[in-house]
Amino acid sequence: MSNSPHLNWYLRNGVQYGNCQSKDSLIMVNYDHKTQLFKEEIIERMCHSLKITRKNADDWAHISSLCAYQALKKGVFEEEIVPITLRNGEKLTQDETIHPPLSHDEYALAPPLIANSDYKILTKYNSAGPADGGVCLALASDKSIKINGLKPKAKIISWANTTVKPEMYGLASISSARLCLERANLNKDDIDIVEIFDASTPFYHMYQNEFNFHEENINPNGGPFALGHPLSMTGLRMILSATYELHRREQEFAMISLCSIGGMGCTIIIKAVD
Repeated sequence: MSNSPHLNWYLRNGVQYGNCQSKDSLIMVNYDHKTQLFKEEIIERMCHSLKITRKNADDWAHISSLCAYQALKKGVFEEEIVPITLRNGEKLTQDETIHPPLSHDEYALAPPLIANSDYKILTKYNSAGPADGGVCLALASDKSIKINGLKPKAKIISWANTTVKPEMYGLASISSARLCLERANLNKDDIDIVEIFDASTPFYHMYQNEFNFHEENINPNGGPFALGHPLSMTGLRMILSATYELHRREQEFAMISLCSIGGMGCTIIIKAVD
């Protein structure tokens, strides 16, 4: 996200006189033009409508942070992270965003992200901050796997995209998950691991209000909230993490769901391959 540009709409044809203002692309991608609201405002309105409280959001922030921190201490991420060397020569071998969970008082006392909000649910302690990251996966056909002697770790069973009204975009991952399960001819009890998009922790409660998965099977090593949410990277990272976790547990199916401002939801179900 450090490389996300500032955009200027006027330079192509030149500016004869006056100021020439640039816009921050990070702000632009978090703004919904139909509702004319930023994502935080939309999320807080959804929470009010769905009766999700500040305490609900803080409680999942605590759990997600704890899962990620414990996984880090156990070395869970070592097999899925490629060390990189920084410009100063320092070697980076683990995510910098992971930290021990705060106390319940620290969550409760955090000021709201939107000072004049009527709801005051989101804070910097229950919403993912900016992060940089990269991920790489190889997608191959059966023919390519055979020709190149590849050893896949997972197989795509089904996928689905759906849309909902922009003002309720957090529910898009739910509708896409329903369709994805239907296409796979599976039900929720067949799913061993669930990776959900919890960059804003109320999303967890929206998803759980529909499916009620066992908590220990959801983002078992922390989700986008605890690990960071670099734009355009998180979805693939969730698939990668789910794949490794299926093999660690010697289980079969994982479902990965995301939603996006504007009202789009996408879900994919994968199956571990030995």
